Amino acid sequence: MLVPPWSDCYDFGNRVEMLGIGRWANKEAKPRWEQWELANGINEVLFGPKAGQMRKRAVELAEKYPEFSGREKAAGAIMAFVG
Repeated sequence: MLVPPWSDCYDFGNRVEMLGIGRWANKEAKPRWEQWELANGINEVLFGPKAGQMRKRAVELAEKYPEFSGREKAAGAIMAFVG
């Protein structure tokens, strides 16, 4: 789930959706966003109807590009926070 704070980050919002690994939380809130938008986006990515597909796609990409080991640390921190 991505909420880009500035215009130079919008590319990342498009990219997570294009790759099928996440969601751009609110394309209309440039560059400001509300906490409910972030919460709704996280909820959709973790528990929404496409959550399983996104998780599967993220695993596929992680296996294809193992050089990005920081993702495991970030994912662990997020899961510790929401878990």
